[in-house]
Amino acid sequence: MNEETRRKNAERAKAWREKNPDYMKGYMKKYREENGEEMKAKDREYHAQNKEKRNAYRRQWSLDNPEKSKAAIKAWSEANPERVKDAYLKRRYGITLEEYNRLLEAQGGVCAIHKGPETRKGSKHFQVDHDHATGKVRGLLCSNCNTMLGLSKDNPATLQAAINYLTQD
Repeated sequence: MNEETRRKNAERAKAWREKNPDYMKGYMKKYREENGEEMKAKDREYHAQNKEKRNAYRRQWSLDNPEKSKAAIKAWSEANPERVKDAYLKRRYGITLEEYNRLLEAQGGVCAIHKGPETRKGSKHFQVDHDHATGKVRGLLCSNCNTMLGLSKDNPATLQAAINYLTQD
């Protein structure tokens, strides 16, 4: 079969599919049910082989369609809050959401310093306290305790001076 014949056949097939959308919808549904795993495997293989090409296309699409891109990101984020939080924790502190939850459970669900609930109104979670020099996570703190450590620049001498000041007569 030559190239011209192939092209004409493809055009005829496309025109037929466009004229028969209900048939095609049913056909594709049945095909996906019968070949779903094989289709997923082919998709994974294609995505793995064309990662850079797909990422470049996505980047360009986002640049060309900023409103649609922002709306899509917002919709996905709202539909997947745990995945968003997990990605943030991994990127920022090197821990997973599961590790965060284990740490929270080990602390009894309270701030590691004052042993009470979160202090900031409207906040549903504790702050991840970490050593800024090493990145090592130390615990979970309420907003006030985390701010206190931050303003003292995590300096024990400054915190001890504050304790001494508060306990003087």
